[in-house]
Amino acid sequence: GPGSDTDVSLDTQFSVKSIVPLQNLTLTADQRQDSADVSLRDPIVQEFIDIFAEDPDRAVELLERKADLQADIKTFASVLFKTSELDKHQLGNYVCAPQREVLLRSFLRRLHCESLSLEQAFRMFLLAVRLPQDTRTHAHAISTMADVWHAANASKVPFDTNLVVELIWAMIRLNDSLQPSLPSEEPAAITVEDFIAEVRERDSQGLLSDEFLRGIYESIRVMPLMQALRTSQMAESS
Repeated sequence: GPGSDTDVSLDTQFSVKSIVPLQNLTLTADQRQDSADVSLRDPIVQEFIDIFAEDPDRAVELLERKADLQADIKTFASVLFKTSELDKHQLGNYVCAPQREVLLRSFLRRLHCESLSLEQAFRMFLLAVRLPQDTRTHAHAISTMADVWHAANASKVPFDTNLVVELIWAMIRLNDSLQPSLPSEEPAAITVEDFIAEVRERDSQGLLSDEFLRGIYESIRVMPLMQALRTSQMAESS
């Protein structure tokens, strides 16, 4: 059905003797993990990370063969979320693919949106993955992000998912205007009043307060929205 994750056969059982439970593969620098588990990271997880950078589908296939994937999508999303060394560009293309919407939703729930403002949640999402360049996939990922955040905060906010989507796009446009991508471009002189007026075109009922929008404007002016680096960029900057 829509949003099903057909590429990951998580209900498949394996008879391989050297199986490692998938839950034990969520090893990053997580201090809560038992130190004895760290040895599991070497052969399977490191290979998964290396192959994922070139070919995510093949890497997932490898994980299915070598790990016990009787787990659910939730556990697989947790592996992808916690394995911080995965190439962020490939991870974005993989989890944001429209046919993997169920996986993306589960991945986004790892952000714990119920304890974050929309801006905080969106910043964390941008650091967890690089959004795909394909416009439709990019837009679908943002709509899904908005929906997950709204579902987690529906009891606390007086607006619907559509307005959350509009606000995210307004934040992106503001960020792009204040922080042009080319050094030769001058930043646009967008004032906080301009930003509020733009949002008001989509929020005619005034459900988002001026004070709230001023806070977002100031936050993005001081600290631009940042996308995660690709693995190659991280190597260059270290």
